[in-house]
Amino acid sequence: SINSNTYQGGYSGGFRIDGIYKEKHFYTLSFALNRITVGNYYKNKHTLSPFFEEFTHFKADNAFTTLSIAAHYKKLLPFNSLDKYKFYIILGPSFNYKISRISNENLINGAGNRSIINGDFGAEFDNKGYYILFAHYKLGVNMTSSTVPVQLNRFEIGMSIKAKDLF
Repeated sequence: SINSNTYQGGYSGGFRIDGIYKEKHFYTLSFALNRITVGNYYKNKHTLSPFFEEFTHFKADNAFTTLSIAAHYKKLLPFNSLDKYKFYIILGPSFNYKISRISNENLINGAGNRSIINGDFGAEFDNKGYYILFAHYKLGVNMTSSTVPVQLNRFEIGMSIKAKDLF
């Protein structure tokens, strides 16, 4: 189908460094490997009645793998007692590089772009340092110009735990 418009889950794994700059500004640096599965929505679809209902000249990849680097500023929200739970708002850029093979159709149509820069924002919940639950929205644009503009936006929900708590 041309407009699947259904979103399937992917997965992400990596590591992250949380820090405090001058004992006042919270930040995170993260490095991740992402497997992304997408729901495609084509704005420019064509019809050729009565032979073809809907078609497009371009078909995006449905699944691909990226390497991601992100730097986020974390703002602590003053809810309840801060010694129990902490809530943060995050904001910052991330860079994704597509490491999976680009389909032949994307190469022919001039959409063989590999680099995507994102603007990230979201929320995080820290449970006494045991784990962090997060929800981030990433709004992405291509870093290189192509004949077919492709935009990668995604919503990530997950949990972060310390490596020392695993072993």
